[in-house]
Amino acid sequence: MGATPLLLASTGIAAVSTIAAGQQARAAGRYQQTLAEQNAQIYEDKAERAIELGEYTTQRFEKSFSKTLSSVERAYASSGVKMRGTPLAIIEDYLTESEIEKANIDYNARMQNTEFKDAAVLSRMEGQLAAYQGRQRLIASYYNAGSTLLGGFGQAKYIEQYGGLT
Repeated sequence: MGATPLLLASTGIAAVSTIAAGQQARAAGRYQQTLAEQNAQIYEDKAERAIELGEYTTQRFEKSFSKTLSSVERAYASSGVKMRGTPLAIIEDYLTESEIEKANIDYNARMQNTEFKDAAVLSRMEGQLAAYQGRQRLIASYYNAGSTLLGGFGQAKYIEQYGGLT
């Protein structure tokens, strides 16, 4: 068997291998995109849970605060303290602090919600990039395979025409 058939066979194998590698790169990119999409969905679910947890925490705080305030009011009443002046100012301070605490709980829940939503967007972008890179590697593999085929056929033609490799 001469050099030309072996050269053509090895050229064909190299071209097919190059395309197969490109297809694997595309498949890997798609897989990474699928994982990124799953992660994004998890982040979106966490974002929703952050708001729900904030609302739940606010309700629990309000319930606890209400019990505490009732205890303070009963203590004042049972000790004969009139609800004016300093005792009233203390109750008003408690109520103000309560509103500030509820606002802090809400703010923290919304911040966490935003962070999770941002993470979901970033995850999707990473997945899209992986898929894009996989497609680009597939395209590059076709160009490389074409280049390999042309080079191999050119060498085969040279061997055929001039009778040997230089």
